[in-house]
Amino acid sequence: TCLVVDAVWIEGQSCRLLGGAIAPGLPLLQRALAAGTASLPVVTLPAEPELVPALGKDTEAACLAGVVNGVRGAARELCARLCSELVWQQPTVLVAGGDALWVLAALHEDHRVVLHTPELVLDGLESAAREVRFT
Repeated sequence: TCLVVDAVWIEGQSCRLLGGAIAPGLPLLQRALAAGTASLPVVTLPAEPELVPALGKDTEAACLAGVVNGVRGAARELCARLCSELVWQQPTVLVAGGDALWVLAALHEDHRVVLHTPELVLDGLESAAREVRFT
């Protein structure tokens, strides 16, 4: 539902969340266009995240262009701004979640190190569970 961009500082064995940003993701934007207007449709995403043109030739294609390219642009801008504010030159970007395949190409455009980590949340839970001492 949301696009979440977090900045995490890792040094040795320690990890610290520095903060982040939350923006509307693809599903939320799809529904918002239809619910917030009188006649715009809920757009259906293509099966593959191929390049969606910025110029839609009809209403549905124009909505699709705005939704997909808007999320891609938001991901790229948020990563760029966070890196600028933190003075990070070459961060590693981990991409996970439902919108991951839609934003990967956009983040690669800025020549960052971008890794698709579809199991990031489960890996984090597994790591945290190892640290917990059950009594």
